[in-house]
Amino acid sequence: MKRGIAVLLSLSTLVTIAYFTATKWAIRHETLMFYDPARGNRPVEIDVAVRRDKELQANAGMIKLPVAILNHGNTVKFTEYFSWRTSSPRAVTW
Repeated sequence: MKRGIAVLLSLSTLVTIAYFTATKWAIRHETLMFYDPARGNRPVEIDVAVRRDKELQANAGMIKLPVAILNHGNTVKFTEYFSWRTSSPRAVTW
């Protein structure tokens, strides 16, 4: 009985670790800085998030990646939309 519980606990732990590892590495994040020449070369920082499997398919020419712009950079940074630490939205403007 103890052996069965130990095996089940070990497998559960392994599956949990594999899940969090896969979700962390399944999406590639990259922060880019653009400069807006119409506004005195004002810096506009963006975050690009791409699913790795879709990126591989796009690089192979199988699909075209869609683009979604969530923030135009006017008054709110992309880092201020949601805080998982507080679980409450901050500074969301529509």
